[in-house]
Amino acid sequence: MKMNKVTAITTFLAVALSAHGQIPDLPIKNQNVLGIYAASKTTQVCALASTMEPSSTNGAGSVPVDSSTFAGINDTLRRTEVPLTVINHEGGCYLWAGAFGADGSLYFSVYKEFFLDTVKGGYALPAGCGDIELSLCDNIHISELDGAQMAIVSLLGPDGQTMSQYSLPVSNGQVNFPRQLAGENAILSVLGSDNTWQYWNISTGSAIQPDSFSLSLNPSIAGVYMFADENVFLELSANGVITNPTAELKSTSKQWLAVAFSTASGDMFTGVWVRKAGETQWNYYSVPDGMQYVPVPVQEGTYWMFPTWKDGVITPISLKG
Repeated sequence: MKMNKVTAITTFLAVALSAHGQIPDLPIKNQNVLGIYAASKTTQVCALASTMEPSSTNGAGSVPVDSSTFAGINDTLRRTEVPLTVINHEGGCYLWAGAFGADGSLYFSVYKEFFLDTVKGGYALPAGCGDIELSLCDNIHISELDGAQMAIVSLLGPDGQTMSQYSLPVSNGQVNFPRQLAGENAILSVLGSDNTWQYWNISTGSAIQPDSFSLSLNPSIAGVYMFADENVFLELSANGVITNPTAELKSTSKQWLAVAFSTASGDMFTGVWVRKAGETQWNYYSVPDGMQYVPVPVQEGTYWMFPTWKDGVITPISLKG
């Protein structure tokens, strides 16, 4: 029996409340529990016997079960007589039986093939042809999830991290749960008809109440450096210039500011392109001989700048467009 726990969320396995009240646990902690659930939902059984040739008298029809238990399913089928019309005595005969819920969901089924015995004077059913063993279906309709719009399974690793995800098929609001998934170290997420998500730990069947957080952001933009009423001195830590930097300067008055760009490897800029926000004209300022910075006049407003370098330091930037 698979008993893995979702260690990363064990503190959140308390029952959660939704807009519709308490979120129920689901019968998915293992295949035993899922099978018991299926039996408890069974309201009717049906059995059919046929051959390859068509016939209108090969089914027993739907029969209400004595009780919604394993014994109720077996006892009801045991009392069922299944008519079989055979045209080709050498052909195969086929027997199928199933157990259904009130909404027609199939929970258990069996399929069997057999051949008639040749006996004196004709043919006879072989011994044991009615011995059948029903199996839990591969996918089980879980009525507690009715009204779903979407269902997603997150498979977890031993440390509780999500390793992969896939969607379960949803038809007319019904989720059919794969029996092989029962008890797995995974999370089931279901989007309900009210557009809210609900969550379950598949290894326990318990509802999960998620934690809520509010993130405060501290943004930056790659390659962009901010300055305000100060000289623009920027030394790049990269050995050489990989991405040409952009400086954004906010000035609150008319003033002269020094602008200089360099790299940790000793590369010095040769000049700087400058444009004021709201204008379209770029102005170029070359580094004066014998100096390592450029004096740039600014007014009140925002300015954008980027440097030029000697050949080989960086690919020249085109100002076109």
